[in-house]
Amino acid sequence: QLERLRDVENNRLPDLESLVTTTGDTVDELKGQLQQIGSNEDYLGSEADLEGKWAVIRQRTIIGLADRLSIQLLEHTADTHLGDNTGKIVKRASDLATKVAADWSDIRTVGDDSEKRLIVEGSNGNFQDDLLSTGGRSLLNLTFRLATINVEAKRLPVLLPVILDDPFVHLDDTRRVAAFAMLDKFSTEHQVLYFTCHREHAEMAEAAGANRINLR
Repeated sequence: QLERLRDVENNRLPDLESLVTTTGDTVDELKGQLQQIGSNEDYLGSEADLEGKWAVIRQRTIIGLADRLSIQLLEHTADTHLGDNTGKIVKRASDLATKVAADWSDIRTVGDDSEKRLIVEGSNGNFQDDLLSTGGRSLLNLTFRLATINVEAKRLPVLLPVILDDPFVHLDDTRRVAAFAMLDKFSTEHQVLYFTCHREHAEMAEAAGANRINLR
């Protein structure tokens, strides 16, 4: 009986040896796949790191373009709107801007007609308009436009609505809240249509007294 069992097991030896060989090949294949996966992870990590650097470059490029556009808008605003009403518009813009920026105290112009610049005076010093932050320049541009509307509207037989497209996007939360309060007071004289794609901005506007309409 033992001899028969021995013979049966001996007959199974070739199959067992083949199974061991196959298993060894499978292990080697899996090891190769693991090494490849590890290599791919290293590559993906480098790609993610590169993508992060590109994101920083894109962000800085956008900020730089926004800064340049803000300067151009300010220069265009000054050239187009100041004219003979320079004093009135600057004073009105200063009144509006200082209600939003607590650290600003006054806005004035310097230079002659060929090269007139805006100076913002404040608790942190006096700054020429092109040295302000993107938020500061966007606030300056908006308040000059609103001031121009105030001053020039007196020449018109009817008050036209003011349409704004996310002008507070570059302001911090503190200034944004103050800006909506300023705009709410401005809206007592002029109808204001304020468009935004930011829910929190819409909520701030509503808290300041705006009538909110959701467009879909």
